[in-house]
Amino acid sequence: MNVCPFCGAEVAAPTRSTTEPQLRVCKDCLNPFTVHWEGATPKCAVLPGSVDIRAVAPAGSIGGEILAQLRKAADNLPVLPEMAQRVMELVKRPDSSMRELAALIGEDAVMALKVLKVANSALYGGLSEIKDLNSACSRLGAKTVASVVQAVANGNLYITGHKKSREMMQTLWRHSVATACCADEIAKAIAEPRSDEYFFAGLIHDVGKVCLLDILSDAYSGVLGKLRDAPELLNEVLENYHTLAGLVVVSQWGLANEFAVTTYCHTDPSTAPFEDCSSMTHAIALASRIAHISGFGFGEDSGSSLVSHPSTAFLGLNDVRLATLRVDLMERLDNVLGVLESA
Repeated sequence: MNVCPFCGAEVAAPTRSTTEPQLRVCKDCLNPFTVHWEGATPKCAVLPGSVDIRAVAPAGSIGGEILAQLRKAADNLPVLPEMAQRVMELVKRPDSSMRELAALIGEDAVMALKVLKVANSALYGGLSEIKDLNSACSRLGAKTVASVVQAVANGNLYITGHKKSREMMQTLWRHSVATACCADEIAKAIAEPRSDEYFFAGLIHDVGKVCLLDILSDAYSGVLGKLRDAPELLNEVLENYHTLAGLVVVSQWGLANEFAVTTYCHTDPSTAPFEDCSSMTHAIALASRIAHISGFGFGEDSGSSLVSHPSTAFLGLNDVRLATLRVDLMERLDNVLGVLESA
């Protein structure tokens, strides 16, 4: 029987069609681990350097209270809309057409309006105004259309009825969109053909913070209630637990393994357990950093320069390319955020 290496809970084996190792999180103890095949047998393994999360966050502590509510909070998050998933699948098909893409987007009036607005924005607009989806999709290209759909769909996660969380949720959303756009630019700079996947990885890299804010917004008593009037402690909790919370959410959504890795490892890309996920994880780490120092993050920036960031060297970028990335990012965000925030 395949079991969690921490608590012994039974673990579902990966499908036999999946030969690559996978990053998982235990449904019972919430510890991350990897699953890989050894011949015909699936094997679970502890991540290098990891410790049992239950020892770090014992029952009765702030961390323990978060772990106790994390699975339920992840269940309560909106799932990725069907439209976004269908668009992603369609774009990946080599035989798909712009007409098919336009027809699919046309099923959602709000989504169609957003795509038209982006196509007519200053960044993409041509000599004449576009009024139909076929022309809009042709002007933008399939990958850009997919990015717009993903960004609009992702924005639904940041809608909250908790007044105290609204400003933080808005900041998180803007940071996620900025990170996604920058990850897309980085993918192009390193000649990575999967720029649309890099964009999506950037969008969801901080989804764990959304989940945690939902937990903390409901914490009006007990240990977690202490965080309401302690912003520094709140930020510390978000930083310490958001990658684990993000892994739980991504696992709940059933997303591909590379998104599990980038979400869990983006704060320290050197911990990415699989080599084929390293470039994307470093790209998300650097994109998040660029977004932050460009004004899309929490608080003032006082960190190290982008040139000394470890992901800069890993990806083979230099200070000139980084400066160009930032200029491209600001131009793109001025247009994209303006369209996405309008309506």
